[in-house]
Amino acid sequence: MTIQSDPDEGVFSIYILQDYHKIELEDGYEVWFDTRAGYEVLHMVRVDNQNETQLGALIDISKIGKGDSIGFRLRDGNLMAYWKPSGGSLTLLGARTDHTYRGPFYLVPETWSTTSIFDDFGGGGI
Repeated sequence: MTIQSDPDEGVFSIYILQDYHKIELEDGYEVWFDTRAGYEVLHMVRVDNQNETQLGALIDISKIGKGDSIGFRLRDGNLMAYWKPSGGSLTLLGARTDHTYRGPFYLVPETWSTTSIFDDFGGGGI
């Protein structure tokens, strides 16, 4: 997804969940890009009944800017988070392995701020 607002104002998350209709059934994975000034870290987590378990250490990320794109891929238990600066190339930011959940999944975006805006969201191949 492409960040269309000032990234210093929010956090952008992408969930890959088995079910998102009931909170108690939210199982899957999430990557969240903390883009607020002074934080700039990537969280890669497993979600068990809406409870998050951090997979490995936090990952320091470069300053993500307006117009940059972020992505998340899950394949055969391998979780991969990506960043693409506006006009630049796709870069792997971090990867984790977890085989707890298998698809099918729902792809769900989230932002923590009412002023945070993203575009170009959708599933597909990288």
